[in-house]
Amino acid sequence: MLIVADSLADNLEEMALQYALDVSRASSLIQKLDHSGTLSEAQQLEEQINICKTYMASENSYTESIGIYLEDESVIWESETLEYSGIFDQCIMNNDIVMTEKQGTDGFIYFCFEKEIDTGKYVRIVVDVKDYYEKMIANIQLGTNGYVVVKNESCFLFMHPADEQIGKNAIYGREQLYGDVDLESLENMFREQNENDSGVTEYYSYWWTDKNLPRVKKVSAYSHADIGNQFLVVSAVMDYTDINDPIMSGFRVIALTIGGIVLVIVVLAGAFVYSSVQSRKSKNEITYLKNLNKVLEQTKRGEEALAHQQRLQIMGTMTGGIAHEFNNMLTPIMGYSEMLLDQLPEDSEEYDYAHEIFDASEKAKDIIHQISSMSRKNMETIYSYIPIRKTLTRAAKMIDSVCPANVKLTVQNKFTNEGFLGNETQINQVLLNICVNAFHAIGQKEDGQVVITGNDVDKALIEEVHEISIDDIWKRFLRITIEDNGCGMDTKVLEQIFNPFFTTKAMGVGTGLGLSVAEKIIHSHKGFLFAKSKVGEGSTFFIYLPLSEKSAVISEEESEERKGRDCSILVVDDN
Repeated sequence: MLIVADSLADNLEEMALQYALDVSRASSLIQKLDHSGTLSEAQQLEEQINICKTYMASENSYTESIGIYLEDESVIWESETLEYSGIFDQCIMNNDIVMTEKQGTDGFIYFCFEKEIDTGKYVRIVVDVKDYYEKMIANIQLGTNGYVVVKNESCFLFMHPADEQIGKNAIYGREQLYGDVDLESLENMFREQNENDSGVTEYYSYWWTDKNLPRVKKVSAYSHADIGNQFLVVSAVMDYTDINDPIMSGFRVIALTIGGIVLVIVVLAGAFVYSSVQSRKSKNEITYLKNLNKVLEQTKRGEEALAHQQRLQIMGTMTGGIAHEFNNMLTPIMGYSEMLLDQLPEDSEEYDYAHEIFDASEKAKDIIHQISSMSRKNMETIYSYIPIRKTLTRAAKMIDSVCPANVKLTVQNKFTNEGFLGNETQINQVLLNICVNAFHAIGQKEDGQVVITGNDVDKALIEEVHEISIDDIWKRFLRITIEDNGCGMDTKVLEQIFNPFFTTKAMGVGTGLGLSVAEKIIHSHKGFLFAKSKVGEGSTFFIYLPLSEKSAVISEEESEERKGRDCSILVVDDN
């Protein structure tokens, strides 16, 4: 509405300026004719009328009539249909052009633009305001009953859709037309419109175009059209319900839309909550099934490990019997070959053959001794002083017997006469378990290598390298290092290798107990077992055993003394 009012006010200002320019041009043409001196007064008057008629007819279609030439304010010429009398106000547009509003004998308002020329005469343009309103404003639709009115600052109505309202004062004229009506709100609205250049206001008034004259609440958007030193007020009027009802309807639509959105959100939230509950329930079920599956797998692995241990126990028992039978077979071989060595000359070929038989039987006896030591029962409860160099040498022979062809086993035994307090069978089992794992890690890789290194180290070195704290009971330790160039392990696997039943091998290939048993054995010997590894670069295991004092070792002199003593031998055989 305010945009409409502003646009119509701008149009009125442009119209007034255009008519003022037309009067100025027409007066200039007339003055030139007056000063030519070649025409008589009658000819000049006729020529002046023709010039103005032609000029104004072509320039402005809203000009109902043109006052051409006036002397002493008496009309010399005017249109046949126009009669005007009385001046409401006088508006000075500039120094020489004046706009006045006149009311014709037909009751309608006419705008009169006039300019005085040198002879004291006037050139006038008269505009039919009703015609201008019908062509430019009347067709504007504002709601159901809305319209546009134009009035001056004294509240005289120049343009209105009801003809009886034109030329009347908006307050006093309506009181005369309609009698006792409440116009207080209307007066306040007019006062506000005069004080402000533009704006929107609400007020109570009547529909003057309705015979029943209903009192309604209206909304008026107004704007000033500045014409010279005065202004006209252009007011676009609408019924308040035409604005309020769509707004309320819009609010209802918005409320319904928001309600629908909220309902959708609630439904979605409910669906999400339900989905979350179901998801959590499913996740709990999956977790339960995973844990159950894990327990079942651990139980199965435990059963397999138990069966494996039983098989090992049976094999140990069988191995002890087999070793005993092999010893029975090796006894005559070694005895007769030794008798032959005593009887045959050392430089004879037969002596060499007998020596080969004796050496082969010695190696067989050594291997059977190792097998027998692995199969003995309750050896883990027996601890004694064990020379580490001899133990490592024997273990290396046993490991070499199971070493694959593509793996080179290297032993760097730097021990001399050091020893430890423990069980040789269990230490052999530890070394065998770690080396067998190394063989599996190398797999079919060509140029596989396993290096076993033995030396003694100080306690401080262990604490520095492995970042642990060791009691002061032990000062030095025996270190056995087993290094391979296999596939290696990542950090996650490395953290779990000593856990019981943990294995990276396929189902049925390994039980996951080898390293766990090895760690327990080393800890029972008051030692430490560590590992480091890197994927693709192999693994290294460090075995630390407390170094035993030499006082626990029987000296050679004491051993010789014991050899010289008398003793009895009891031979027990199963035959």
